[in-house]
Amino acid sequence: MLAAEILTTVGCDPGVLYEEMETRFGKSYYTRVDQEATPRQKAVLLKMAPENVAATELAGEPITARLTTAPGN
Repeated sequence: MLAAEILTTVGCDPGVLYEEMETRFGKSYYTRVDQEATPRQKAVLLKMAPENVAATELAGEPITARLTTAPGN
């Protein structure tokens, strides 16, 4: 359904649009790895607060905010 809407709105096949983005930005690679947290790790995460985060960057980008709720909440 979404593909039909994109085709109608943009006038181009979504697959073609994706290929154009790959050409412009490079191929996307993603592998999801799920890892079960131990009870101890879960307890630490529950107590985590923004002031406990000492990192200043993530994936080479600066951390500009530490949010505990989504901006829309």
